Amino acid sequence: YHYSNTWLGAVVGAVPPLIGWAAASAHGALAPGAFALAAAVYVWQIPHFIALAWTYRRDYARAGYRMLSNTHAHDVTPVVFLWSLYLLPLGAACAATSVTTWWFAVDTLALDALVIAPANRFLRKRSNANSRSVFRATLVWLPAFFALAALHHDWSALRALFAGTAAAATA
Repeated sequence: YHYSNTWLGAVVGAVPPLIGWAAASAHGALAPGAFALAAAVYVWQIPHFIALAWTYRRDYARAGYRMLSNTHAHDVTPVVFLWSLYLLPLGAACAATSVTTWWFAVDTLALDALVIAPANRFLRKRSNANSRSVFRATLVWLPAFFALAALHHDWSALRALFAGTAAAATA
């Protein structure tokens, strides 16, 4: 066991958006947007699970799990803060890959601040209360990110598909 388990486990956690995209697309093809969504899930998991592991670090240690929080405790808060900053470009990545409109990139900045602010407090004062604040913020961030993505979905490709189908049907 190694404390890198969180990063390795996050790869597995980020696979569902890829599976969903492949299932919903023609011929199971993946497009850049699939990877933007997978990146969002991957990046989100790091501050989420490391904050949780800080709160339960003693339990992990008793169980024999080597977590960052019980092997490199001094690295926990900088890692949580840094990975919360990595949330910032994800809205723009979704917009750049035509998953969403550019307004999504703007709206997600406020959502990102919801995680960055408690991560900054955790960076300044390592405590269970601050780690729980980060954890709770991440619980809001992920479903809100995907709800906003659905709200700001770029429907132009779908409209073009239907317009092409309608034109073919009337010809």
